[in-house]
Amino acid sequence: MPILPARDYLLAAAACLIGLLAIFGAQYVLRDGIAHNRTISAQAPLLATLPESMRTTATLIEAGELDDSEKLHLKQAKPYYQIVVSGQQVGWLLPVVANEGYSGEIDLVVALHTDGRVLGVNVLNQHETIGLGNRIERSQSQWLDSFNDRSLNNPRIGAWFVRRDGGEFDQITGATVTSRAVTKAVKQTLEFYASTGLPQNIKGLPQRANEDNR
Repeated sequence: MPILPARDYLLAAAACLIGLLAIFGAQYVLRDGIAHNRTISAQAPLLATLPESMRTTATLIEAGELDDSEKLHLKQAKPYYQIVVSGQQVGWLLPVVANEGYSGEIDLVVALHTDGRVLGVNVLNQHETIGLGNRIERSQSQWLDSFNDRSLNNPRIGAWFVRRDGGEFDQITGATVTSRAVTKAVKQTLEFYASTGLPQNIKGLPQRANEDNR
């Protein structure tokens, strides 16, 4: 077997080293983009909570964690977000669990305007009956849109129930228990926000006047 000159070994080693450096360099350059894409993917169901006109312009900034078990029914701390548009905070995105679903707990997020109006509601996880309770999903119906622009005063507290219980909100046919659980969870999110008062300007954003119409 012929013995290669030392120079050839050095050239081969140099080529391997250059290849490794190129791989590590590419990973270093791309890592921010990969992390950004992961963030976008993780926030997709959160952004889907917002009105369609706001989804492409809004930024969600994690503001901390909530562990409220009385109103939000959280068994562990979950993140909540500031909703920012054009550098101004316009609302909050809060986690809540509807703990009285037909087939167990329903994980929701509720987007609220700073003045206490509902911007949107979305389902993150549920185990309701297929063809009935699972129609709370946005892919199945537009029922969740019935909460948009509602507040504690709209309708009045005594009407924050499904129609079968004497309230103002339609229930999904064949899924009254599910509809009742979600309606109650949205109402309790509004009550939590009204009673707690989330901190303003926590990320150094310009202070926005808060028209308190709760």
